[in-house]
Amino acid sequence: MKANPNAKRWHLLVADYAFGWSVEKYVKEVGKTHGIEFVGADRHPLGEREFSNYVQKAANNKPDVVAMINFGGDAVAGAREIFNFGLTPKIPLIMTWSSGVEELVQLAPEIRDNLWVGTNFYYTVDTPAAKAFVREYQAKFKLPPGYAPSAAYSMTHMLLASFDKARSDDVQAVVKALEGLEMNDIVGPMRVDGATHQTLRPYFLLRCKAKGAMKHELDFGDVVATGNTPLPKEYAACKDIGSF
Repeated sequence: MKANPNAKRWHLLVADYAFGWSVEKYVKEVGKTHGIEFVGADRHPLGEREFSNYVQKAANNKPDVVAMINFGGDAVAGAREIFNFGLTPKIPLIMTWSSGVEELVQLAPEIRDNLWVGTNFYYTVDTPAAKAFVREYQAKFKLPPGYAPSAAYSMTHMLLASFDKARSDDVQAVVKALEGLEMNDIVGPMRVDGATHQTLRPYFLLRCKAKGAMKHELDFGDVVATGNTPLPKEYAACKDIGSF
């Protein structure tokens, strides 16, 4: 929104389950503070592969931006259809949540042009832990790691740190140790909110590169922003995380 201040008309494509509903709600809340007009929001089932009808509706609304709130194969199919209709790269396409690699490697560079991607991990993260992890992972699997392997690495690291803090492997002791835990994660400083059990760590926004700007075939984009703002408590659907 800050990088495209004149792009006020947004159309949303939303996966029709809890993830999509929640992020749609939050995007609209943030949009209010930037004067965004949401000209349409179509929900599609999980596993959708035919997006022509949705994209035709989006095109008819003449949006300045299309934002997809979906993931994986849905996001790949949607991005391809939006490109085929000629909406991109003329207008920005936002992939609000992505693995950071697995979807992008399936899209041709022409489709990634003017694609903006939110992700929990991107393989160019400049920390010693990330560099070592990416180097070893890519040597074994050829592709750089996306969200899933990096999350497994981070969660294992976090659990080991909580065992050390608790000096125990007892479940309740480890949970208590995790509450308020602060440590250096693969992406940098991370802490666990003791009240909500949410992990607060950097989230990344990429702007994908045009084909001519790519240094190599896996040079998908540049990190243009990071943030770790927690979800406001008033938005939480669960009012009590429970107790033992």
